[in-house]
Amino acid sequence: MRRDRETYFETPARAERIQLLLHLVRNAIEPVYLRAPAGAGKRRLVDELVDSLDGDFSVVRIDAGEPVKPIASLLRQLNLPPESADRWPQRLVDDLGDRQVLVVVERTDDLNDLTREPLAPLAAAGVRLL
Repeated sequence: MRRDRETYFETPARAERIQLLLHLVRNAIEPVYLRAPAGAGKRRLVDELVDSLDGDFSVVRIDAGEPVKPIASLLRQLNLPPESADRWPQRLVDDLGDRQVLVVVERTDDLNDLTREPLAPLAAAGVRLL
């Protein structure tokens, strides 16, 4: 559950970080890593970032701490048919057309090979990873 933003103390440094993350998500080819200690507000920062994208991206969230099949989860969240997993990830990109996608992976410290492997080629295919 997200907290009401008005109860959170906003600083100029935090607003600057949001702008930097927006720039990186829109322009960086490599995955963007956001790391900080537990309780530092990473999820809140990502929520604000997603809100700031103004619908420019379709956002997919994958929690690496949960048993998840990343391809199936990604397709389900993007409302794409299972066939989009064929010739991964090129068919996905073809099926997306002009749609830009940001995949937010939470709890990356818990990433295992079964989750990491299908996500790895997405950046080279033009899908943004955070």
